[in-house]
Amino acid sequence: MRRSAFGDSLRVSLLLALAALTGCASSRHAHQMPAADTAIPSSVNATPESVTDEIEEQDPEPSKEPTVSSLTLITNEKIAGWIQFFATMDRARFQRFLDRGQKYRKIVEDVLVENDLPPELFFLALIESGYQTHATSSARAVGVWQFMPSTGRRYGLQITSQIDERRDPIRATEAAAKYLRDLYNIFGSWPLAMAAYNAGEYGVIRSILKGKSRDYWTLVKMGVLPKETSDYVAKMMAAATIGADPDKYGFTLATVENYPELEAIGIPPRTHLSDLAKHSELSLEKIREFNPHLKGNRIPNHPSQYEIWFPKENAEKLHPHLTRLQKSPAPTPQWVSHVDSKSERTLPERTLHRVKAGENLTMIAKRYGTSTGYLVKVNSLSSSSRIYPGMKLRITSRTYQPQNIVRYRVKKGENLDRIARKFGLSARQVQEDNSLKRSRIVPGQILVIRK
Repeated sequence: MRRSAFGDSLRVSLLLALAALTGCASSRHAHQMPAADTAIPSSVNATPESVTDEIEEQDPEPSKEPTVSSLTLITNEKIAGWIQFFATMDRARFQRFLDRGQKYRKIVEDVLVENDLPPELFFLALIESGYQTHATSSARAVGVWQFMPSTGRRYGLQITSQIDERRDPIRATEAAAKYLRDLYNIFGSWPLAMAAYNAGEYGVIRSILKGKSRDYWTLVKMGVLPKETSDYVAKMMAAATIGADPDKYGFTLATVENYPELEAIGIPPRTHLSDLAKHSELSLEKIREFNPHLKGNRIPNHPSQYEIWFPKENAEKLHPHLTRLQKSPAPTPQWVSHVDSKSERTLPERTLHRVKAGENLTMIAKRYGTSTGYLVKVNSLSSSSRIYPGMKLRITSRTYQPQNIVRYRVKKGENLDRIARKFGLSARQVQEDNSLKRSRIVPGQILVIRK
């Protein structure tokens, strides 16, 4: 039987894009929620007038998103149904999601924005785990972003008997940002990229080939996506819609203490956490709070040092004691970053990159699935900084500094210049911060404002 030109070209383009993704075989699965407190039914049918009357029905066809950092929130019958479900039948649990997520919201949105990704993806993790750092699914997905072991390791997360970095909201968000960027580069659409995060890359490709469409909502209508995946994006958009205006739907955002400015301090192997608590003047409980990925009472048997998070003021108190801790005898390290189960070879950590001749920041960012802005931030470079062969660049963050970032929804009649003046900024700065090729904006668009 002769195949269509559409099928041939689509099959080739998608499989070539997928082949470019490191470790093509995806171990993501039709989403399985980790615990009772995070379980959301896979579908809802109720869409009472009390909610739908307040929602302007829009064409479910997604708009052409100009950049990877832009995600357009739409409303349709399916999304409205999930808004209604969260606001009524699942109100208490969804409020707990919001309360827990509020603690991590600034961390997650800052990391997403630094990676030139939409801050609304914060709500993808809310749907995944309800922002429980120790959430574990029946399929062994763990953490806020519910990484499977193989996918987590593929994106640089270390998983051993002593640590599980899937539980670290900062490192896991950095890994999720890389993965989501790769998925967007494959599918060119945030709804499809999010569907692939849930069902796996190959699962979505099979649905695209079967439905002969690259539009997520068309695939949903055709019923070619897995049942749970067909609701996944709608749940995320419903949660993001509520999160953008919780008062409208009867929710309140808890007042919580945001994460302080954090610094990753390299600690010698086998150092006891109680010693770190004493020297840093930070309680053992707080050390565990900022480092939920540590499983035991000691720093793991890393070949050299292992970095854990401390608030900046406590890190400064700890620094003078590091030399003594470094000289303390330690057993021969048995721990390695992780092992490839097929070849049993040790894989190197991906925290540093040595610049080679001819490389620039754009090339390096593309190699590691991140943005040039993120590399500039984690290496304390200025926009005019030059890199040179032999220079070492960090690929993962050494510090976390809360930023004063505002997400602003464009109102009818506003332009970029008027919004910029409102915040005491230039239109050019707002345009650059949002990776806008042109100054044209539209009502409802979300802009990131760095004050």
